[in-house]
Formats: sequence, structure tokens, C-alpha cells
Amino acid sequence: MDKKCPYGFGKNVEMPFDEVVDRVRATLREQQFKLMSEIDVTRRFKEDMGMDFRRYRILGACNPHVAYKALSTEIDMGLLFPCNVAIYEESPGKTTVMAVDPVVVFGFNDSVSLQNLLIQIRDRLKLAIDKV
Repeated sequence: MDKKCPYGFGKNVEMPFDEVVDRVRATLREQQFKLMSEIDVTRRFKEDMGMDFRRYRILGACNPHVAYKALSTEIDMGLLFPCNVAIYEESPGKTTVMAVDPVVVFGFNDSVSLQNLLIQIRDRLKLAIDKV
């Protein structure tokens, strides 16, 4: 990881945007995540407001097994699903991929078992991004 923010982590890569999106999808699958949503922010801004914006995609990723355990522990955790991964173009051939850090964002709960699940998810997200 070479890029951080208070609520996430990621990296900059010298690769075209579309290739990074495809690689992120593949590496998330390798870590047993399913894509629950995909938002083309660029298209939404153009269609909804007529505004141009850099190429930007948000993938909503969820590991069903961990999600089941989390909801079994804390039923309202569903309000915080899925874990978002943002991919955006810095310039042609340079792309950033960032993932939410579930331990930081969702870690307000005192449940030790839930904290352990959040750590598992963070570790899998980091592995997925490392492989991009």
C-alpha cells in the first residue's frame, strides 16, 4: 500500500483505468468477494447534472461468509455493507485504487468477534489491492 487516507488505503499504479478496473474485479474474486454494486461516477455526473468528471468507478464488494457472520453478530451491520473500492484516473495511464478500511469505518462496536471479522475483511481487501 502506498496511499492512505484516514478511512482507507490503496495504491497508485501505472496502468490504464479500464485495466485496473478489470484487475480489481479479478483480485476481489480471488479473495472471495462478490460485487454487490458498481457505480460509474463519471457517467452519473454527466447524465444527472451534465457535468464532466474524471474516470471514477466505485465497486461495492462483499464477502458473503464474513457478512453472514457479521450480521449474525450485529444485525444492523447491514447498514454499513458493502465495502467500497474506488478506482479513479489520475492521468492517462495512471490510476489510483482505494479501499475502505473496515476496521476504522466500522470498528466502533465493542464486540471482539466483530472486530476479528473486520480485521479479516481488511486483510483480504489489502491482498486484493496488493495484487493489482
